[in-house]
Amino acid sequence: MEQLLLQQGVIAYQANDPNKAESLFKAVLQIAPGNLDALHFLGLSCASQKKHALAIKYFDQAIAANPGIAAFHTNLASSQRELCLYAEALASTDRALQLDPNMAEALNTRGNILRVQGRLDEALESLDQAIRLQPDFHEAHDNRGNVLRDLGRLDEAIESYRKARRIAPRYASAAWNESLCLLLKGDFDNGWSLYEAGWVLGLRAPWLKCTAPLWTGAEPLAGKAILIHAEQGLGDTIQFCRYTRVLTQQGARVILEVQAPLAGLLQDLLPDISVIANGSPRLAFDFHIPLLSLPGACKSTLETIPEPSFSLPQKRKTCHPDLETGRAKPRIGLAWAGNPLLENDRNRSIALETLRPLFDMDAEFHYLQPEMRQADEAITGEFTSLVDHRSELSEFRDTARLIQQMDLVISVDTAVAHLAASLAIPTWILLPFVPDWRWLMGRTDSPWYPAAQLFRQNQPGNWENLLQDQLIPALHQRLEAI
Repeated sequence: MEQLLLQQGVIAYQANDPNKAESLFKAVLQIAPGNLDALHFLGLSCASQKKHALAIKYFDQAIAANPGIAAFHTNLASSQRELCLYAEALASTDRALQLDPNMAEALNTRGNILRVQGRLDEALESLDQAIRLQPDFHEAHDNRGNVLRDLGRLDEAIESYRKARRIAPRYASAAWNESLCLLLKGDFDNGWSLYEAGWVLGLRAPWLKCTAPLWTGAEPLAGKAILIHAEQGLGDTIQFCRYTRVLTQQGARVILEVQAPLAGLLQDLLPDISVIANGSPRLAFDFHIPLLSLPGACKSTLETIPEPSFSLPQKRKTCHPDLETGRAKPRIGLAWAGNPLLENDRNRSIALETLRPLFDMDAEFHYLQPEMRQADEAITGEFTSLVDHRSELSEFRDTARLIQQMDLVISVDTAVAHLAASLAIPTWILLPFVPDWRWLMGRTDSPWYPAAQLFRQNQPGNWENLLQDQLIPALHQRLEAI
């Protein structure tokens, strides 16, 4: 019975049914608590369901029973990495490589961990070694492309992604990553089509289940209703909702389904369409399309990006009474950190301590986000020129009204940056060495936002130089001009 259950569990796991596999492996362990294969596969089944804490528990049990199997340590490292336990994960890959120095999978995992730690040259060396050992290792070629992209070597990154796709033509991760690289280079023609690979990977919101057909850009829209459903982050929704105008110009009746915190604001900004919150009852529609599929369907190029500028129908009374009175100093809005749950947040967010030199300047600084990280909160009292508005920002309408009271907004790549630039408020966006694809490479302006000015790191992870060499001198000039 033990072997039969184990065999059935392996079949379920290989058939991509981790729930069933997990149940079967647990049944094996009830009969034989020390079954190494069951412990290992149970860890793998949990990891495939993103239950990484449980996966670590089972991998640890397998290693305790037999510490000499390199695969146990490698798979443990992968789950440790997912939980941001980078030092532990690196130690696990080192143990795997001590047991098997020629284990390409361990070198691949090690490269991924080093990349997240910002140790890009070491990551590239590890991935190159994995590929030398196993030239047809398509995941390693894909991961190598990610490291090359982080180093700003985009053409080499694209070639690595294409090698992965030649080895495994259905490998969606390489297609998705190549699309991001192409878009970063401004190659929209090729980038948008590959961007659709994100659906296969679950990197875009789940596909809408409905009977209405997908709008591909070819079907006439005059007199038709089309549902556009938001996906990914709040900033993405603000950035891409401009495409609703393209569809209304074609005669469509547009229904825009967005995240609840944005629904009220976007209805104010887009009065000619129907805006509903996720989960609300839907009006009848003839077509549907995900929001971030619109640029591809509309065949957008850098030269044909629709204008972003919006304005609220009226400047309602701001939620902070002091801002209704005359001002003594220029008002600078600040947003220095985004969603910490996003993997790329390690690149885009800044610690408040790093911004300390700003607060010696002759200006008021206004915090524009509803949340603050604990380490930042601990030192806010040291900055008397920083005004905290968190208690007043219950929805994005409040954020928009507050932004409209600012002379300038300085933000990392968050929804605040998108909102401020969409409202045509002068917006300075602080970007990592290799930014998200929408900001392109090497530019100080943005084709998406005429109101934006871009400030870029000159080397990965170095915010201090960006502040001292670019931001502070520019802000001195700006304050003199206000």
